[in-house]
Amino acid sequence: MRRNNVLLIILTLILLAICLMAGLELPIQLIFPFIMLGQIILVFTVFAILKENYHTEKTFDDFYEDFQIDNL
Repeated sequence: MRRNNVLLIILTLILLAICLMAGLELPIQLIFPFIMLGQIILVFTVFAILKENYHTEKTFDDFYEDFQIDNL
């Protein structure tokens, strides 16, 4: 599994944990570290995805594969 996918899964699990803890009305002292950790991982994930060595042959002229520009 690629590193970016792992980061996104971890970020999703942290977000779900925050929602669950807030729903259970746990004290903010328990929720706050997860919020800070989530923000740090979010910034790191965005940076990792933007720096990924990804190349494509597609251009904006190709539009969407499932909806051709001729259908407009």
